[in-house]
Amino acid sequence: MRAVVCQSSFAAPQAVRILQIVHQFPPHHLGGVELITESLARDLRLLNHSVQVLTRAPALADAPAHVTRIPEIGSDGRRFMATWRDAAATRLAVACMDQMQPDIAHAQHAMGHPLQLFDALNARRVPYVVSLHDYWFACANAQLVTNFDRTRCDGPNALKCGRCAAARAGLPGVAALALAPLMHDRNQRLRDVLGQAAAVTTPSRSVRDWFAAQGFDTGAWRVVPYGLNGAPIAPEMGNAAPRFVYIGGLAEQKGVHVLIEAFNRLPRQASLTVAGPLNAFPGYVAELRARATHPGIQFAGPLSRDDVWRALARSDALIAPSLWPEAFMLVAHEALAAGCALIASDIGALKDTAESGADVTLVPPGDVAALHAALRAIKPMVRHVRPFRRAIDYAADMAALYAEVAPH
Repeated sequence: MRAVVCQSSFAAPQAVRILQIVHQFPPHHLGGVELITESLARDLRLLNHSVQVLTRAPALADAPAHVTRIPEIGSDGRRFMATWRDAAATRLAVACMDQMQPDIAHAQHAMGHPLQLFDALNARRVPYVVSLHDYWFACANAQLVTNFDRTRCDGPNALKCGRCAAARAGLPGVAALALAPLMHDRNQRLRDVLGQAAAVTTPSRSVRDWFAAQGFDTGAWRVVPYGLNGAPIAPEMGNAAPRFVYIGGLAEQKGVHVLIEAFNRLPRQASLTVAGPLNAFPGYVAELRARATHPGIQFAGPLSRDDVWRALARSDALIAPSLWPEAFMLVAHEALAAGCALIASDIGALKDTAESGADVTLVPPGDVAALHAALRAIKPMVRHVRPFRRAIDYAADMAALYAEVAPH
């Protein structure tokens, strides 16, 4: 199978000094935003730009010089309150700025960072770009799933956000009234941060459209899709029974329990590999193991990027049963690049994958029967080669944006 690569259309711009701001970072945290930031920092350096990553993460004895780590905050409550003030973190962030003298800053995620960080950038006339990898700038939970009943939120407001905050803190529902003004202030401050940004990017149209529906001024926002690291490998052929894979977080909003219930009804010859960290939400993982009555279900733990490509090579379809509106899903695009079929929830950016053509099946989120029917319809090893966008193309597009908005 020959890989087809989509090339970036941007020429290499003048080198700039870029401060990347992110809430967490590898190796301690391996979520999508963290890996995208790590990849972008590496590729920007390959393009001869200077990059410093500012993150909240534990110190490392052998940490690379281009990563500045501010100590993490232990509790959800303290992390939330740091939005308004964390004097020690602000001092460290300002010291990093003053040492680096960035031409531009790029906020990948600001959770746990004090908003005085953006005041410091403005005071130094350093323009900043914000990328919205999820909904955190409007939703403190980031994923539009409520804490009080675990349903999907159709749009935050002060009282509803107060209910979420009360539930997360273990407070009675009446506390929502007291917390509502605080949540309103939080959301307004973050809206102001977006309004002062030199540019705002989203990885998919669905994220931009959601923020527009919430009253944000998105007219100048840009959709800049991520790119993929690595490339597909030749599929493993010769298996008559369908082979499925789930790759991602093992958390309730990912809908893995829906997949387990749907897969349990398949013939015994089918197989399902569930790949993802087993220790992030151990209670949920224990529940998944208890529900998994089909003999073909295997829990594989987390995968390296190379192992992701190998898992896709031996699978007929990737399943993405998310219950929240994903902002983007790298592994869904990797599956399409590998020629796998994709069965995904008809929600958020996953809906956009249907534009890729054949072998994309969308099902209502949380619908076990519909997902089971889609699983049964998969034919083993029917492969279609698709073009894909590389991570270096994403970096080149971002570098062009930096050059456009940074002073020279």
